[in-house]
Amino acid sequence: MFVYKINSEWWLIVAERHYYYNVETKESQWQLPEHLDFKDLNVDEISVLIAKYNGLKIETVQSQNEEENEADVSLPSTESIEDALEGPKEDEEIVPVDLVQEVDEPVDANAGLDLGYSSSEESEEDQENEAETEVVSSNNIDDSIQVESEEDVDVDDLVNNILNDEESDQDQEGEDTSSLEQQLIEIFDENKDKISIYDPYSITEEELISTLSRSPVFYGLSFSQRETIYNKWCTPETKEKFPTEKQLMMNYLFEHKKDIKTKYFVEFKSRLSSFNVPQKEKIFLKYKNVLNNQTDFERSYKKDKTVNLKKLKLTEYLKPLLKKKKVDISGDDDWEKWVSLCNNMNLPREIVENELNWIVGPTKRLECYLECLS
Repeated sequence: MFVYKINSEWWLIVAERHYYYNVETKESQWQLPEHLDFKDLNVDEISVLIAKYNGLKIETVQSQNEEENEADVSLPSTESIEDALEGPKEDEEIVPVDLVQEVDEPVDANAGLDLGYSSSEESEEDQENEAETEVVSSNNIDDSIQVESEEDVDVDDLVNNILNDEESDQDQEGEDTSSLEQQLIEIFDENKDKISIYDPYSITEEELISTLSRSPVFYGLSFSQRETIYNKWCTPETKEKFPTEKQLMMNYLFEHKKDIKTKYFVEFKSRLSSFNVPQKEKIFLKYKNVLNNQTDFERSYKKDKTVNLKKLKLTEYLKPLLKKKKVDISGDDDWEKWVSLCNNMNLPREIVENELNWIVGPTKRLECYLECLS
């Protein structure tokens, strides 16, 4: 297990599943905290820690000149670290100490950041007498991390606290994993032109590492989880992601749109129980608002029998979102043909689930899409 300190409050714990831990509140979570940015993370250092956790051995012999040059950028001595823990002295500028270190293999404080490098002239006696140092945070170190001596850090309590938090939040963890899975699928969809479904995930991840390493899914899901999601994504079944539950629920609401304009959600609540859709009331109110706005728009518009105002509204929404492209569609009716179009185009859900799609029926809706794509 490795610890990467992002700031005085948040740490990244590099383990089988990477997660973020707040040393002040003892809170752990899978995703990067909202107030932080990926620019706060040093991807190179984190990649080295991940590689070392997975067993990669980094051994490079330094020349004498390189060792002498590194003397100017070596880490603070043990005395300076102890001073930093005691607090700043009067009229003294605070110099933050930021160490990234393997917990189980402490590093000599005078030897610089240990990434597997060693001096070519270092004697065996020096190696045996090498001093161990503790992992230092620039501010409050959590009570769960107890210093057994001046040079060793015990993180067993930290790990136990985090594991206890995870066990008590299993339901939340399931929701987070589901969210991360959807994010990873969206990354695959966005980069599908760069992916060959015949390549194993290990090759695909290597090709997309610059994109994946900037996303929380890379740290929130283990390699085996990412591989499983990738294999599902590569199968034809996962490409058929439409119709969604929301689309099916919107079809039902469309059949009762006259009642929706005048009635309240409570009168539809029981009838919508069979649809596995979150925030049903919010969707209902939004659709009701769309229908009423469309009615006001048609009343204020000078009536022209040659113009279908409902199609006009949907077309205005779709035009800037759809690029012209030939697409094959199939189906027994216009609803199935529209669903086929959505799957073959791999359209984003926010487009095909938008309530404006249901101000018209299946036939006019399909016509609007085909006109925008042609």
